[in-house]
This record gives sequence, C-alpha cells and structure tokens, in this order.
Amino acid sequence: MHTARMGPKHVLPALGVVFALALTGCSNTQKSPSASSGPSSNSSSSGQTSANPSSSGNHDIVIAIPQAQGAALDLEPCDSENGGPLVLRHNVIQSLTDLDPTTLAVTPLLATAWKQTNPTTWTFTLRDGVTFHDGAKFDAAAAVFGINRSLNNTKIACSDTAKVGAGIKLTPTAISTTELQITTNVPDPILDRELSYIDLVSPNTPADTLTDKPIGTGPYTWGTNTIGQSFVINRWDGYWGTKPAVTSAKVIFRPDNSVRAAVVKTGEADIATNIAAQDATGDSQTLSVPLGAVFGYRLPIQSAPFTDIRVRQAVEYAIDKASITKSLLGLTGTPADQLVVSTNNGFVPDYKAPTFDIEKAKSLLVAAKADGVATDTPINLVGMLAQFPGSNEVEQGVQQNLQQAGFKVSLSIVDAAAWKALLFKPFPPNQTPTILGFLHTNTSGDASSSFASYMSTAGCCASLSDPKFDALYKQALSASGSDRASLFQQAASLEYSTGVTLVPVSSISGLWLVSKRITLAPNTLISKFGFPLEDVSFK
Repeated sequence: MHTARMGPKHVLPALGVVFALALTGCSNTQKSPSASSGPSSNSSSSGQTSANPSSSGNHDIVIAIPQAQGAALDLEPCDSENGGPLVLRHNVIQSLTDLDPTTLAVTPLLATAWKQTNPTTWTFTLRDGVTFHDGAKFDAAAAVFGINRSLNNTKIACSDTAKVGAGIKLTPTAISTTELQITTNVPDPILDRELSYIDLVSPNTPADTLTDKPIGTGPYTWGTNTIGQSFVINRWDGYWGTKPAVTSAKVIFRPDNSVRAAVVKTGEADIATNIAAQDATGDSQTLSVPLGAVFGYRLPIQSAPFTDIRVRQAVEYAIDKASITKSLLGLTGTPADQLVVSTNNGFVPDYKAPTFDIEKAKSLLVAAKADGVATDTPINLVGMLAQFPGSNEVEQGVQQNLQQAGFKVSLSIVDAAAWKALLFKPFPPNQTPTILGFLHTNTSGDASSSFASYMSTAGCCASLSDPKFDALYKQALSASGSDRASLFQQAASLEYSTGVTLVPVSSISGLWLVSKRITLAPNTLISKFGFPLEDVSFK
C-alpha cells in the first residue's frame, strides 16, 4: 500500500506534453466550449498583472508562450496536453497522484494512499478537507464525476483518454466520502501512474460539454481571459496546501521565438518558454529544459506508394538526421531513432535505425518502381507552424533530402487546426499521400500512451495495423516491471523493423529564458509551458 510521507505541498507533476498540441491525445472532435460558472472571487489578486513585472516587491509574473495570437486557446481540463491546460495543470486543476521529477515514482496529491487489492481493483484514500474554487467539496463522489467526465464521456471526446492504456476501461465508485474504488476491465498495474495525468474538476462543471472556465482544487483560480491574447490565474487563499510565492500569473501569446525572448530581456515578462538557441543569453538566465520529446514523421502506410515497405525504408535512408539536427537545432536537438527517449521502458537499448544513405534510398525506389510501384506519385510533406524553434527549417531540410532521393514531394506548413485534422483518425479520404511531421512527448517513463497513440491498431494517430504488435502491446499492459519493459521493447522492435510507419528524426530539448528577479529549476517533467508556479521563487 502506498501512503503519504510528505506535507501538503505537491511535487512537480508529469506533463506528457507536446509543444503546441496534444500529440498523444485522441480527440478529433472540435467543439466550442460552453461557459460554466466561474470560480469564486476569493483570491488575493485582481486578475491584472503589473505593467512592469520586475518592479521591486511585485510577485505577479508574466509568462510568454508560443501560442498563435488571435485564436482562442483550448482551456478544457480534460485535454491536459493542449496549450491552456498545461499552464493550468497543478496550478488550477489537480490529479489524484503525481510523479516525482527525479525518480518518476508515483507520489500523493489529492489521494494520500492507495493499494491494488486485486489485478482489476484499486482503492484510493482521498485527502480530506479540500474544496474546489467554487466551494464544492472534494470527495469520492467528486472524484467519480471527474474521472467519468474525462475518461468515460463520448460527448466531449477528451484527449486524456489516451493517458490510460488502449482498451482499458475504468469504473470509479465512491465507497465512502474519502474512499474511492476503481475497477478496470483488464489488469492495469500502473493505474496509479496513469491517474497523475487525469485532472479533476468541480462537479459543477458541465458534464457533457467542453468548458473554458476550469474550476479545480489548486493554489490558483481562473481569472480573466482575453481571447487570442492572454489569460490570468490568481493565487487562491483557500488552497489546502502551501501557499506559493507567485501571487498572479499572466500568460501572454508571443508566437515568434525572438519576440518571446525579447519580452524577458526588456522586462515585459519573467519567463519565455521554448526560445531559439540564437536568443540564449549564455548565462544563468537561460535554462536548458529536458522534455522527453521526439520529433519525427508518420508515413501513410494505407496509401500508395507507401504500401510498399521499400518506399518507407527509402524515407528512412533519405533523411540526414545528423546534419539536420546539428545545423538547424544545435543546442536543442540530438538525432533520434525511436519514438520514446532512453529513460522510457519502451526504449530498445540495442536498436539503431538505418543511417543516412542517399544512394540506398534511391536504389530502394528504383527497385520498387521496377515492380510496378508508382514511386513518382506526388506526396505532401506537412508540418505544423512553429511546432518548436527551428521546426520550419527542419521541414525544409527534410523536403530537400526526400527530393534528392527521388520523391516528388511538396511542403506545406499549416496552422494547428489544419495539422490536427491530419493527425487524428479517421484520416481525410482521398487525400494526397501525406508524410506528417509530429512532436511526441512522454515524461512518464512508461510507453503505454505513446504506443497506444502511434503504433496500436486502435491508436488515435497510428497508420500501423499489425496484429502481432497489438498482441505484444496488450500483454505489456497487464505486466509490470521488467516483463512490461521487455514486452514493450519487443513490440517496438517489430514496428521499427517490419512496420516502418514512423521515422523519428530528433530528440528535442527546450531553452527557457527567465528574468533576473526569479529562480526556476527545470527538470525532466517540465513541459513547454506547463509547470507548478510553486517552483518559482523570487531573489
């Protein structure tokens, strides 16, 4: 049984994140959020930050993020990897469990203890005396509501469903005010870890429609929202845990990397996330942020000419990962061969992807063409605008590589909405074969959500459909420890060697710029712009 041995202050949460959209999410339904009742006015800030955040004694801060201006930001808590919820996670909304940023061990948050009583049943003891910002009591019934809203609700199609292994269904039941039981249809030995990604909202939140006014139990309440420009969260006096130093945080949208860095240098902001290497200061103000993120391409195995494995292999050989990463990403990238990073249990230690060999790529296309494959079919290479610093240039470099190999490929850099429409199933019918660039982040240490999204037949974003992979993946979900890791690695090896539907290119880290008046120590669980404000201190 796991019990709490810590005070009420939580540790840094797991933020399985991506840079601009939820790459592991499985919602392909876009709906307009409905208004819900806002949080109570019991906050210590008015919702406005000072015009000069660096002024002496001011503990309001401004955070600049790479969000496109003019467009509404997704603030739905059950889409926890999208831009808005990443800032809200564990500041406004919280989960039952958390992850330690150093060891990745599961730690208490809204649950103080838990145990797996049999392979398909877990019992959680909930923290007593906690209320939501609107005054509703946090108890087992509220937890049942929040879990069902995120994971068992087809009307709002939450992307957080991908946080639980494919095919696993949760049934939560309130045993008492502070005792929650969760049963699963199949054994799920890491349910406590998966629940660190499922944020719980007030039971007064609309159950069947999206919301843009999140109400949680965290140290900050939802403040104001200037659509397409910024939003504000304010410190809440009724918080159950330790009061953080930051009194208010204003999040401003600055999509241009250099502009985002400049607002910190000029004193307009305190934190700029995801800056480019050329904007780094070379001192302690620039922080290197390990993200557990991999950039790569998904190949359209369902469309000719990619139905032929030789054509897919030609893409692998054609992309010069080493040169692209070194020349275009510099400090923020290293060549990658796998969907997950080396700290993940799905990483295959002895696997190396084919290395750059343009002549080999050409010969594979020639052989395929000789067998009647239409290798001269026009192909679209699609990337998302400003997915990370240097992403547009990387896409151009990959296009040149593919053209050099003999592919007839055009490049499109699209906005987030258009990119998302291509990412999720069902894939658009009758489209030109599309090689889609994606950025996938997994900071949990477990491969379940990564493989569920990009490799399993039922995956939201997978072009692969391989019964052998699915069988290994299903076995892994019910296993634990080294057996779980071994099965995940066997499944991954199968995809990398015989499926070849994914072509990883670079492992991406981030650079943040912070003002001289604050201290922030980033770690492997910090995402692009998601972190507990309690980790910010003032000099």
